[in-house]
Amino acid sequence: MSTSRTTFKHAAIYSMASMLAKAVGFIMLPFYAHILKGEGYGVIGMLDASTGFLVMLLGYGLNSTYTRFYHEEPEANRGRVVSSGVTLLWTVSLPIVGILLLAARPATQLLLGDPSHALVFKLALLTFALDITGQACSTILMIQRRSVIYSATSLLRLVLGLSLNIWLIVVRGMGVTGYFLSALIVAAVSTIIYHVLAYRTCGWGFDRELMIRMLKFQLPMVPGNLVSFFSRQVERVLLRVLINLESVGVLEMGGKFPSLIPLLVTQPFMRSWNTERVRIAEQPEAPALIGRMFTKFLLLAVFAGLMMAVNIRAVLEVLTPEEFWPAWRIARIEIVGLLLSGCYYHMMFGLYYHKKTGKISTLRAGTSLGKIGLSWLFITTWGLAGAAWSSTLTWAVLVVWTGILSQRLYPIRLEWGRISLIVGWALILDQICLRAGLDSTAFAGWIRVAALPWLATMIANGPLGELKEGKLPTMFIERAIPLSSMIINTMVASLNLLLFPLFHDGARRKIQLLLRRSRTN
Repeated sequence: MSTSRTTFKHAAIYSMASMLAKAVGFIMLPFYAHILKGEGYGVIGMLDASTGFLVMLLGYGLNSTYTRFYHEEPEANRGRVVSSGVTLLWTVSLPIVGILLLAARPATQLLLGDPSHALVFKLALLTFALDITGQACSTILMIQRRSVIYSATSLLRLVLGLSLNIWLIVVRGMGVTGYFLSALIVAAVSTIIYHVLAYRTCGWGFDRELMIRMLKFQLPMVPGNLVSFFSRQVERVLLRVLINLESVGVLEMGGKFPSLIPLLVTQPFMRSWNTERVRIAEQPEAPALIGRMFTKFLLLAVFAGLMMAVNIRAVLEVLTPEEFWPAWRIARIEIVGLLLSGCYYHMMFGLYYHKKTGKISTLRAGTSLGKIGLSWLFITTWGLAGAAWSSTLTWAVLVVWTGILSQRLYPIRLEWGRISLIVGWALILDQICLRAGLDSTAFAGWIRVAALPWLATMIANGPLGELKEGKLPTMFIERAIPLSSMIINTMVASLNLLLFPLFHDGARRKIQLLLRRSRTN
């Protein structure tokens, strides 16, 4: 099987795994939005930011570090790359988490202005410790491309998490506490599974010399990661201080759906591709192959981003209370930023492969420090939208800057013509959906007055008709305008699929053959 086909096969499985692991949040979104409200989302956002800081400090980039060194080690010592890293991670993280647990009340007062949330802060800390070590153990599955096992564990997380969320939040009415308690139980179960799998594959050996070399690779990235993370959290703090805690919840909602792009495209693709590009990097054809894979990644990512951008307003109006609807403008800006962040992980390959982690850290720190100033300026000027704009602009600068330096060390053969075609076609389709007035067409009217009422009747007469006291068929009538918009915009955005045969060698050859046959006939 070709490198491209193998990469996409495993990426598809990882995408399914990611979707399963995170599906609980999206399945429960209508319940979260109505039960937890903006303030509840604000609490979740601030505590996620707090544990995210610890991830940046202790575990960000561990998968890339393990992957980079795994392929350098003799086969007999490769297992110790993961086992040594996990052992050190437990040794460092436990004392830090213990200290923070003791300081939960003052920490919660500082973060949320209310020490009564100390319990959920403790639950979030314990979840962090279990998740970060479990994910470190799961790296061996990605390195060895055991994607099916990874997906099976994600399916278990989905079933368990969904069951617990329904029971604790909806049935028991535990609110935010139920949200974090559910996450803790799911993290405990999955980390046990990942540790058992890692032990069976790698053992628990510890290689001090190898650990020192990995730390020399990993530690220079920590300052840049921390500054980058801090710059992102400044937005939340500024919103809470300058506006209110509910605005943080709206910002979180604005990023909720766009986060599907890294979740379903960027992360699964890089899990599959990162280990392969390191393995083939010294081959003569590698620069061209890496460039082609970036083009294919961009085609897939832009398609996902376009679908999200043209539908995000309608999705929010269908699934969430009105207080969250303004988040659609923020979401469209976030989508561009997340697409750029996906490009960054491709553009940094030269620095990553040549172990210039100090340079990577400097680049991230420099752009992130500038972002802090932009966040204050943009938020005071444009409010919520300013937070999204500062992030997107920072990603754009980082991608260009990193790409220039990386190309000097490892010149990837980028396909600029195809890249321009992908971006240009997506922009045209996006503007058609946004400005062409498709909602006022006769087809849109037919959907609202005929198709959706017919569908509502079918559902009302079926087994789902009594679900939630018949709210599902009612929704098709009450939310007919945004639903019709979603249908039409999806159809227009699907025209992006016309590009796919141009970038698939087999499909392109078949089309050319058919054209030649039609001419001869």
